[in-house]
Parts: sequence; C-alpha cells; structure tokens
Amino acid sequence: ALKDTGVVELLDGIDKFFIEKKYPDDFGLIIYKVGFDENNTRWCYGKVTGGQLKAKQKLTENEKVDQLCIVNGDQFKTVTSVDAGTIVAIKGLQTLSAGAALGIEKPLDNSSSKPFMQYQVLYDNNVDKNLLIKQLEMLQQEDPSINVSYQNDTNSIFLYLMGEVQIEIIKAIIKKRSS
Repeated sequence: ALKDTGVVELLDGIDKFFIEKKYPDDFGLIIYKVGFDENNTRWCYGKVTGGQLKAKQKLTENEKVDQLCIVNGDQFKTVTSVDAGTIVAIKGLQTLSAGAALGIEKPLDNSSSKPFMQYQVLYDNNVDKNLLIKQLEMLQQEDPSINVSYQNDTNSIFLYLMGEVQIEIIKAIIKKRSS
C-alpha cells in the first residue's frame, strides 16, 4: 500500500468475495471496551449489532446514553443516532463493562479470563490512597480481568491479575497517566 501497488486489486477482491453483513431490526449492542478521556469522562466503546442506537436512549433501568460519537483516531464526531454495524463511543453509561451485551445479544463468556494471582500494591505515605484506589478502579473498568480489593482493617490494596505481563502493562499505563 505504501508503494500504491495492488491496492485496487485488493479492494476489488474484498468487494467480490466478501458478503455484506445483514443486521436484524431488533436492537443489539456489545460493549468491547471502557476507557476514560483526559477529563476522566467514562466512555464505553461498542458495536451496534441490530437496530439503531440513539442519544438519550435508555438501555437498562439504570443506564441511559448521554452522547454518541464516531471515533476516528483522536477525532470524535458527535452523532444523534447510529445504525447496526456501527462502532460507536457512548458517554453516560456508568456500570456496563467490557463484554456487556444488550438487546438481542447474549453475554460473552469471560470465565476463561479470571485473575488468579494476588499482588499487594505498595505505595509511599505521601501518596493519596483514595486517589490511588480510584485510579486502580478505573483500570478495573477498562479491563475486567483486573480485580481491585481494599482492606480497611490493614489499609492494604490488592490487585488480582493474570500475571507478570499484565503487571508490566499496568505499570506503563500508570506511568503514562501520571507524567
């Protein structure tokens, strides 16, 4: 593609051999990611798998869409509705996590990715413990395989993780967000 060789042929092949997906009329949505912007606003990223999703739509008894955005790189384009097949960023959902399925969708089976290793979080006395817990809980929302636990009696914070690789990823995220 960098040398502009074979691009037209590739696109022609995709057009010829791929069948366009037909989506049902009944509403469906799968949340695949939760993230936070620079203002700590919570965004759920999902794919509409049926029907249409509208701004201000009530999804559950406690969850309502505030805003819908189409994301392209760092650019957010606010829209009032999206049709099935669209990947969308959703503002306003407070409890749904990655893997959540709504409408016609069945919940994803995440039983194979449960954290099994316990790590204690050690921090300096000058660190705001409540802010640290809040930041770790945000990570937990972004990645449901992370489990945060706080024990009041010992003032101990524990992370339940999948292993060493996840620790390295968390360290990198924390370093990036605190610099």
